[in-house]
Amino acid sequence: MRRKGLLNLLRNDMKKKPFTILVEDYNVTLQPLILWNQIFGKETYKLTGRKISIDSLFVFERDYFLWGPRAEQFIAAGNYFNKKIGYDPEFLNNLFANTRRSFREIEIFIKKLSAANLSAISNKRLLGWYKRFRDLWVECGRWGVIPMYMDMSDEKISERIKNSITKELRSYGEPEIIFSRLVTSLKNTHIYKEQIAVLRLLVAWRKNEKLWLAFLKRKSFGDLPKEMQAGVGNLIKRFGWMQYYYDGQAGNTDYYFDLLKRHRRNPGKELSSKLKEKMDLKKWQQKVLSGFPLAIRKEILMLQNFGFFKELRKEVQVYHLNFAMQNWFLEVGRRLYCTASRAKYLTPQEIQDWLAKGKRPSVEQLNSRYENCAALLINRKEKIILGQAAKNIKKLFLVNRASVGSIKEIKGSVAYPGRAKGLVKIVNSLKDLDKFNEGDILVSFATNPSLVSAMNKAAAIITNTGGITCHAAIVSREMKIPCVIGTKIATKILKDGDLIEVDANMGIIRKL
Repeated sequence: MRRKGLLNLLRNDMKKKPFTILVEDYNVTLQPLILWNQIFGKETYKLTGRKISIDSLFVFERDYFLWGPRAEQFIAAGNYFNKKIGYDPEFLNNLFANTRRSFREIEIFIKKLSAANLSAISNKRLLGWYKRFRDLWVECGRWGVIPMYMDMSDEKISERIKNSITKELRSYGEPEIIFSRLVTSLKNTHIYKEQIAVLRLLVAWRKNEKLWLAFLKRKSFGDLPKEMQAGVGNLIKRFGWMQYYYDGQAGNTDYYFDLLKRHRRNPGKELSSKLKEKMDLKKWQQKVLSGFPLAIRKEILMLQNFGFFKELRKEVQVYHLNFAMQNWFLEVGRRLYCTASRAKYLTPQEIQDWLAKGKRPSVEQLNSRYENCAALLINRKEKIILGQAAKNIKKLFLVNRASVGSIKEIKGSVAYPGRAKGLVKIVNSLKDLDKFNEGDILVSFATNPSLVSAMNKAAAIITNTGGITCHAAIVSREMKIPCVIGTKIATKILKDGDLIEVDANMGIIRKL
């Protein structure tokens, strides 16, 4: 079908069923994001007994990115899995078991790929690495997407559970805050492990007076003694990948030097406090949950696991795996005479046709896709759209046309409680980091790992999108930063330099 005919057909079809924007982001590329179409189409279709697949629209414009599904299909998938867990408890056990297994297999692949000399292998073997990467990505995503579906159902699982126990929650304090603490997992994410590692390194340095004085006086990483540089290098090796995202940059010496300096005042006390907080939270959760029926306790535990696995999936599948695959895309770019970033605009079929059959892709077309392209999935059939048609297809997104000009107060959900006042800084991409100062209020479409350096400095965090298990919610709880999520309109109402008050106890933001 010709592009014009396809778009006309879609416009008619979307009058009643438009795509709903769920993600607005930066530093995202076609690869490997396009693999989600296999998950939304083929894998979800199989998991739902060949009943439901998710139509999907990705739009890429340079570093800017939009994604949305057909909301009624996403909701239908959520309804299906909510019901399935109700009548088939073993499915939940399989979900968690399969998710854990996919994480282990990804970590094994990363170790092997990191040790491989890709420049010395044939195109065929290079293709083999990609196929294994693709299979791991899809397998992890097919299970990881289920909690997303369930929190988009008619009866959103987290809201349903919270509303069913609001009276009991109120007896312990503000329901939003109490519920947020209850569903906080006690398991350690990589961001928590990174924080502990940073504090322990500082504690070790402080035991050596000479080293500690050297650290306090130095203005940059390059000025540190070699012993201290080695300690920073170890942090980079263990955790630097956490800043990578899809096409960002890994945590480097500047990032970790700044992070270490931020925690220099009393690292021993901070470390003890952080470890104690985890134990205190465990005791508090046990006490509160003991007053609930067994069925509710199981549901709270399920939400804790969803939150933990959702963050761990992003850490393992997105941040670490994408970081490891950067060398693969660098090698592909070398053979195509283009950058790794442009190589990430190849489709899976083009990779197959080139590396297996010698059909060389056009670098000019990859450059064009970077400027503007769309990936459309309809009835499990996928199409890449370029040029003016890609620009026009944005019209298929459902747009909220409500006036926001006179709004002075914004509401969202509590991710981590607290209050803060400060100046707004809109931070969506790497280019926004330089303008962010200590004590500013970070406002974003949705946070991602490349923004963590700004989140470390934030007096509070506000996002348009996200639920209690989103990246901003989990990071803010780890960092103990007041956070309000799911405002829908924060980036439309607020602008750089606005003075605002954030009441993250009630989920309210006010302009001052």
